[in-house]
Amino acid sequence: HGFARDMSITNRASASPRTPVQIRKQAARDEPLINSVTVDHFNVPTPTALTDSMHGEIRSFGLVIARIKADSGEEGVGYITIPNNVAAGAVASLITRDLGPSLIGQSPERTELIWNQMAKLMRSIGRSGLVSRAMSVLDIAVWDLKAKVYKKPLWRLLGASKDSVKVVAAGVDLMLPLKDLIRQTEKFLTDGFLAIKIKVGRREMKEDIQRVRAVRAFLDNYAFEIGGQRLPLMVSADGEWSLPQAVKALALLEKHSIEWVEMPIMSDDVNGYKKLYNTSIIAVAAGSTVTTEQEVMHLICEGKLSIAQIGVNNIGGITPFMKAARLAEIHKIPVTTQGPHDIHFHLVAALDNATFCEVSEFRLNEFIDLPLTIVNGKAKLSDVPGHGVRFDFKALEKHRDSTNVKTTTAQRSSRGKLTMEEATAMTKKLPKDPWDMKMRDNV
Repeated sequence: HGFARDMSITNRASASPRTPVQIRKQAARDEPLINSVTVDHFNVPTPTALTDSMHGEIRSFGLVIARIKADSGEEGVGYITIPNNVAAGAVASLITRDLGPSLIGQSPERTELIWNQMAKLMRSIGRSGLVSRAMSVLDIAVWDLKAKVYKKPLWRLLGASKDSVKVVAAGVDLMLPLKDLIRQTEKFLTDGFLAIKIKVGRREMKEDIQRVRAVRAFLDNYAFEIGGQRLPLMVSADGEWSLPQAVKALALLEKHSIEWVEMPIMSDDVNGYKKLYNTSIIAVAAGSTVTTEQEVMHLICEGKLSIAQIGVNNIGGITPFMKAARLAEIHKIPVTTQGPHDIHFHLVAALDNATFCEVSEFRLNEFIDLPLTIVNGKAKLSDVPGHGVRFDFKALEKHRDSTNVKTTTAQRSSRGKLTMEEATAMTKKLPKDPWDMKMRDNV
């Protein structure tokens, strides 16, 4: 892509640079300060072709990773995955050129302040869409770093009282032949899952119903053999249906004991969700594609959701995810997830209104040193500080899509902290007008 492999950008200004007095006070409190941001972008192939109605055929996923380091030595990691690598390069560029530099000199302990400053920086172009994805990467990294500074696992830092969460195996399997769909379901059960989600939204609705009926029958037989209760089955339409089609589909699905139908219509059709809520007895989940907590609020308050589905990779990170989940709790609405399950486990553990946490097909077991383990339908959380995801960058290197870009501050002192003199000197290099982009890029 024409970039140097280890391009270094030094002392880039944040959206709202602090005064020397503010920085001296922060240094005096001995808070760690962020002094570098490294961005990696990979295009990872899937073992087999995946299919759904939203993306069609999926043969790879973009993986955007940000590593942020503090002058105290800890490193936080944030990441998102994007099917077919669509616009993942744009997300990486947003972090590299704009959002990443705004973290320099900030304390990772101040997660709310950092998130608000990123949002303010992006205000003029809008915070949804790609911007929200980029903010998600960095916000996850900041929380990971904060947890490591406090030497706590993320779920404990968030106040969770439980160390395991219920999970649902989410297949991306719309065009999988029926025999293979049953084999996949059997493998999920063998792997320890006790709840299954399959894709619907084929051209002929009767094919969807046939597949749901077959999977339901297989799950019922399995439950009977082990002497257990009926296992939950969910379906996801990815917004493929029109409102009349969704009304018809939900009526046909009622007899198959579906736990919930996910995104039967597009998530922005608030009035449509209100009509579905009033006409169907099946629980409806939505929200997986919305990119701000305000959109979640609109769906909850106006759309009358049964279940709010929130994705930490879409909504802007952990900070807004927890706000949206608390809003759902106020309205007595359960929360489920969509996206990077290794992060969601920690967040779901901290919620009283959480239901199943989705485990997607975009698994990173091959590239992390704490692979996923499911026992009796639950994922157990570790006591490793942070979120516990540690990437094997040597294994990922062959899938690199673009180069690393590193943002750094002044050199650390011998004791590993910014001295008051270094902090003061750092502010002298910042532009007087933070909105003067030409000056900022020349710093």
